[in-house]
Amino acid sequence: MADIPAVGRAPSEPIVAARGLLVGYAEDPVCPAITLTVRPGEALAVVGQNGSGKSTLLRTVTGLLDPLGGVLTVLGGPVDERSRAHRAAVAVLGDDDVFFPALTVEEHLLLVARGHLVPEPDEVVEALLEEFGIADHATAFPRALSSGQRRRLLLAAVFARPRSLLILDEPEQRLDTAMRLHLAGLLAEEREHGGAVLFACHDPAVVRAAATGALLLTPDHALLVSRRGRRSCHRELSGAGKGPARLTRALSARNVTSRGRTRSHLRVHGDLSRPDGGHRVWWSAWNCWRTGPPPTPRLLIDPSWLAVLAALWFLALVVAVVSRVGPVALPRPEASWWLPIPVERRTLLRLQARHGSR
Repeated sequence: MADIPAVGRAPSEPIVAARGLLVGYAEDPVCPAITLTVRPGEALAVVGQNGSGKSTLLRTVTGLLDPLGGVLTVLGGPVDERSRAHRAAVAVLGDDDVFFPALTVEEHLLLVARGHLVPEPDEVVEALLEEFGIADHATAFPRALSSGQRRRLLLAAVFARPRSLLILDEPEQRLDTAMRLHLAGLLAEEREHGGAVLFACHDPAVVRAAATGALLLTPDHALLVSRRGRRSCHRELSGAGKGPARLTRALSARNVTSRGRTRSHLRVHGDLSRPDGGHRVWWSAWNCWRTGPPPTPRLLIDPSWLAVLAALWFLALVVAVVSRVGPVALPRPEASWWLPIPVERRTLLRLQARHGSR
C-alpha cells in the first residue's frame, strides 16, 4: 500500500486515554465505566455482543457523542471534532455508507487525497484501487457497486489520507474472507508503522491478526486485555465455561510456569467497571489469544432424537421377538398373519412340530 504521511506524535504520549469513561444516550450509560489507553504502535479491538456499547464508545471518541462521565482525551486534549488538528489526525470509518452520487470511485479517493494534501495523489489512489480490488470499477459510480465493493471503497478512502489515529466501526462487515484477512494485515502494518488503531470487530481472526489488545464489553464488566512480550504460553481456557463467567474463572488462574519460568504474557487489567481501574492480575492464556478458545464439541445427533431412536429400536426388538415366537403359540391357519417378513418354510414346520410334540 502507498505510504501516507502520519501526523507526528511522541511515542510515549497516548493517542487515546480514558479513565472511568461513561458513554451512552440521554444520561443513560450503555455499558460500565471504561478505562483504556491507546499509544502509537498499538491496536485496540473493542469486542462484545450487539448492543454492548462498542459503536457508542467509538462515536464518543470521535466527538459525535459527549461523554456522560469520566475523563477522555484524544491527542492529548479534550475531543473537539470541530478542531482542524483533530480532523487532520483522526481518520474514521463508521457503519454508514455515505457517497457523493455524482462522483466515481476514483474521484472519491482523489477528493480525499487532494483535500488532505497527500503528495502524488494520483499514484496513491491508483495503488489503493489495486490494494482493495476495485481498480476495474474506478470509473463506476458507487450506486453501481455491490455492498462489499462499497465497503472496500470506504476503507480505501480512510487509508488515502494522513492520520495518527484510525477508528473503524466493524470494518470487516460485508467483506469476503480473503479481504478480511487482507484488512487485518493492513491494520497490523498500520500499527507497525507507528499508527494507533481503535476498532470494533466481531471477527476473531481479524482481532488475533491485527490487535495488540482487546476491550471486552459486557452488561456488567469492561475488561481490558493486552499482550506483552513475544514468548508464548501453552495454557488454554478449555472447559472453563462460556462468556464473562469463563473469563472471570480464567482471571483467577495462576501463571503457567515452565522449568521455573513464568511464560504468561497476557495481562488483564482487572475489573475496569470500577472507577479506580480494578486490580491488576496476570492471565495465563496467550494461546487462547493466538488461536481463540477451543471449539465446543457437538453431538452428531440432537439429544432430543435419542429418545425417539431408543423407542424405535425397542419397537423393532418387540416385532422381531413376536415374529419369531408368534407361530409357535398360534394355530397353523393364523401363522402367516404373524409373519409379514419372508421365513423359510422348513424352519416354520420345525417350530410347529416341536410345539406339537409338547
